[in-house]
Amino acid sequence: SSFPLLLQNYLSQGRMFFVDVKRTDKILFDKAVTKYLKSEYSKEKAKECATSITKLQNLRDNICVDKLNDNHVPAILTYIRHVENAASKIPIEGGNACKIMFTWYDSLQKGRSYRATLSSWALEKASVLFNLGSAYSYTGTTCSLGSDEGLKNAAKAFLEASAIFAHVRDTYGSMPLEMTDLGRDNLDFLINTLTAQAHECYYLKASLDGTFDKIPKLGASLAAGVFNAYARAFKSVDTKEGKAYYDKNLSKMLSVKRSFYEGEMWNYIAKGFIKGRKYGHHIVALSNCVSAYQRAQEANTGLQPPATVSDKIGSRLSRAMSEHRSAVSDNDTVYHEDVPSPSEVPPAEEKLIAKMPSVDDLINGGEKPDDGFFGEIIPVNVQGAADTFKRRRDEHLTEIKRKADAIREHADKKLEAMGLPGSIEAYDAAPSGLPDRLKNDLNEAQANGGLDGIAGKVAKSLSIAEECNRIASTVVEMLAKEEKEDTECRQKWGDKWTPRPSSVLNQTKRQQLDANRSQLGQAANADKIVQDKLKKYEASWRLISQSEAEIARMLGGGADKAAEASTPQIRALKELLTKLTGVKDEIVALAKEIDDKSGVTNIVTALTSRGGKSETSVIEEYLKPLEDAVEALNKKETEVNELISSIEAANKDFESSKGDDPRLKQREDGIQRVTVALREYREVLNNAREGLDFYNAIHDALKKLMDDAEGFVTARDMSRREEIEHIARRFSQMSVSEEARAAVEQNERVAQPQHVRSEQPQQREEERYRAGSASSAPPQPSHYSPQGQPGGYGYGAPQQPPYWQQPPPSQYAQPPGGYYQPPPQQGGYYQPPPQQGGYYQPPPQQGGYYQPPPQQGGYYQPPPPQGGYYQPPPRQ
Repeated sequence: SSFPLLLQNYLSQGRMFFVDVKRTDKILFDKAVTKYLKSEYSKEKAKECATSITKLQNLRDNICVDKLNDNHVPAILTYIRHVENAASKIPIEGGNACKIMFTWYDSLQKGRSYRATLSSWALEKASVLFNLGSAYSYTGTTCSLGSDEGLKNAAKAFLEASAIFAHVRDTYGSMPLEMTDLGRDNLDFLINTLTAQAHECYYLKASLDGTFDKIPKLGASLAAGVFNAYARAFKSVDTKEGKAYYDKNLSKMLSVKRSFYEGEMWNYIAKGFIKGRKYGHHIVALSNCVSAYQRAQEANTGLQPPATVSDKIGSRLSRAMSEHRSAVSDNDTVYHEDVPSPSEVPPAEEKLIAKMPSVDDLINGGEKPDDGFFGEIIPVNVQGAADTFKRRRDEHLTEIKRKADAIREHADKKLEAMGLPGSIEAYDAAPSGLPDRLKNDLNEAQANGGLDGIAGKVAKSLSIAEECNRIASTVVEMLAKEEKEDTECRQKWGDKWTPRPSSVLNQTKRQQLDANRSQLGQAANADKIVQDKLKKYEASWRLISQSEAEIARMLGGGADKAAEASTPQIRALKELLTKLTGVKDEIVALAKEIDDKSGVTNIVTALTSRGGKSETSVIEEYLKPLEDAVEALNKKETEVNELISSIEAANKDFESSKGDDPRLKQREDGIQRVTVALREYREVLNNAREGLDFYNAIHDALKKLMDDAEGFVTARDMSRREEIEHIARRFSQMSVSEEARAAVEQNERVAQPQHVRSEQPQQREEERYRAGSASSAPPQPSHYSPQGQPGGYGYGAPQQPPYWQQPPPSQYAQPPGGYYQPPPQQGGYYQPPPQQGGYYQPPPQQGGYYQPPPQQGGYYQPPPPQGGYYQPPPRQ
């Protein structure tokens, strides 16, 4: 049973129902939102939005408490309006979205396993609105039910809560499977029950001044409204799914109130007939009144704590029985009026007072975000145009980066093929030692640990990868074992096993697990490439693992000075190489400058104040700097190619002039070998760093997934044991009931030979209710519906045909066996027909408590790949 706490809520605070709040985990907006703003806009924009981020954080923290009341309503409404604004500007679903994950727990099914963790503003808004309904419902229970003003405020609060839950139901229909409390069935139950309580408050308010005694028709109409409202609420829990999720005492509570207010309705109908001198009708109404109070009394037996009406049932029943007895006697001796048939005494028409308020008026009552809240970041009215700009901007940036890298890589390969700048350094004026360039690069490599540093990172990556695979296998085994045990219980107990299938609840976890294992498989291929490079380059890397002095000795001393004939050619090459280095630096600076200035803040401002310009023209205007950058890179590429051609020509002159000194040749070859080894080292070092960062990220994700799985399995194990104990108790009670029934039947066979039907108490109560009310219940109303929506209860529920339009039963006035029986009639004026069997056959139960649409993608966001090496291969 998932509703003992709800029942406690129902029985506390004057025994009116309020809704339990949804719990959530703390969210830290600062890091994720700041990172997103820096990535998508600029560092300056992230600094500008720091105050907005802090405000959003504080608003959320203020409403995430264990119990909400009317003091929290302004803060909740303010947070909702700010969330709407933030959601329109900060996407959290998709590839380039802000990485925010909201975790909310189910308020029906207690336990950490009943939760949803999603990158979804919809989940956040639906859950916060659910808690707004909880706050309104709790406010209603704190109002005094003994004063006119208190009852008016309570009814208003219950209707506000009902309107909020209806809004959640109609707006956020597709919630995760784990969120049972956000399912349509539960929201319908909350709407029906809270609206019934609002009807009850209006009825009690109208009854304070004795108006009903003066105007019985008004009392009958209002009582009919309360009766029908509680009948709808009872129907919500009197189903297979309802009995699985709601405490049985809650069902009894609703049954008590349903029957009590049916009795109130017939009581005032009878008083109206007295005023109209319709004494035979009066007798039928009183008979129905007695039957309804008797059903309420039976349902109230053993109910602890009692309902708000429990202390009234006994006195009302005694009075109705006395009035019925007197009416029958008076009719026989004085008025001699025939008792009409049941179809001639329709119940009262339902009068509706409790009408839901406008949802827009409720949820728009909070503080509106000021103009500075996240600035002008992608407002809704320019979302499409801004997205188009971002897409094209990203395409340009990708092209700029690709082109800049390609130009520099082409230049480096050309120089390496010519042996530059190593050949110049070998013939430079310094005849011995290491060139400054090589000295700096070697110091950097040795500071990073050299070959051992790379091997250590690779070994650590492989160790973490092994641990990740072990965690993934453990999670698979845990979930499989839990699903197997759940299936075995389901097969063993059949329809008696009511918990939701583990395979359904595990869908999100399995999706996360599959994504992580797929990434691990791709990373394993990258690991193999790195290991192959380690073996391939191992021989050349021994060179850079030596000390500076050892490398200098290997290079040799060279000549005492550079060849005289080569000096002009060396100067010419140095000048060209310096120019080439300058152009490459300009390319790097150009790409970085464009990247820093390519945020969307300016484009959004331009789009919102574009005047007569079209969105396309504004986008083209703001993309022009990027297009100019591409053109500038094309010019730089031409300039690099021209410099390379000049360097090739100058290098030929240098090669022909440098002579054949073997010592210079040895030094030149050694410098070239060290240069190539250092380039290869930097390449593999970057690969190893990317791999280690990737494995650390995916290890954290898998560890969290395993913690979630352990919590889920533990909670399900406890729940399974409780369910088995509950089923065992039910079987034990059924066994005792069977023995008692057998004893009663034996006694009855001894006392009277005719067959007497034996019934379970619950069946007897319900059949008596259905038999006594199938033709006597008031009509379903033409309910209030908002503008533009079809009529029906709440927000579009279908209407039921009036009770008096249903085929009348063959018995009406006489209560079922075992109830109060009127005294014998004299003269035959009042002879009820013999009692028949039941008249109402309930429709077959529909399977499934909550069936959402198939789960959409985007709920799980795997850890982002690091760098460009450990990424899935591009799609073909």
